[in-house]
Amino acid sequence: MKKSNIVTAITVFRMSLVLLLPAMLLFTAIESKALCVPFWILYFLGGISDVADGFLARRWQVQSERGAKLDSRADLLFILGTIIYLLLAAVMGNFPASASLMFILWIGIGVAVIAIIRFISMAVCEERFGQFTGIHTIANKVAGVMLFFTVPIGMTAYMGRLGYFILTIWTVLVWLICGYASIEEMIIVFKMKTLDVNRKSIFCKSKTE
Repeated sequence: MKKSNIVTAITVFRMSLVLLLPAMLLFTAIESKALCVPFWILYFLGGISDVADGFLARRWQVQSERGAKLDSRADLLFILGTIIYLLLAAVMGNFPASASLMFILWIGIGVAVIAIIRFISMAVCEERFGQFTGIHTIANKVAGVMLFFTVPIGMTAYMGRLGYFILTIWTVLVWLICGYASIEEMIIVFKMKTLDVNRKSIFCKSKTE
C-alpha cells in the first residue's frame, strides 16, 4: 500500500466516527450513569488519528492540498459525531440532570458559536478560493487539543461542586482560546490573496506573499 493511501485511510477512519461514535450507545445500558468503554476507545483513537495522519504525511513527505482539506473535514465530522453521542446520551439519562444542563449551557453554547464562526470562515474560503476548508494555524491546533480534552474533563461534573468549578474554569479557557482561533482564522481568510491552508498565524506571512 502506498504511504499516501495509509495517511488517507487514517483520516477516513476519523471521518467514519461521525457514525461510529453515536452507534456506541447500543453498548450502553439506559440505566447506566457513565459513558461506555467502546466510546472512550473510539474517541481516543480518533484523537490519535488526528495526530498520526499529519505526522506521517510530513514524515513521508506526502502532504497535499487534498489531504489538508480532507483532514479539516475529518475534524469537523469527528466533533459532530462526539456531540451527537453526548446529546443522545444526555437524553437517555446517562448523565445526571445537573451535569447535562452544565454541558449544554457552558460547553454546548460556546462551542456552537465558535463552530458557526469557523463555518463562515470555511464558506468564505469556498467563495474566494473554491475550497471549503480551514486554516491550520497554531491557535487552531491548540483549540483542537482543548476541545478534545473537554469531553473527559466534562466528566468532572460528577464530582459535585469541585467538578463544576473545574469545568467552569476549563470552559472559560476553551471559550477564550477557541474564540481567538476562530476569529484569527476569519481575519486571515479575508486578508489572504491566495489560499495557504498551512499559514501558522495572523502574524506570519503567507508563503505566497
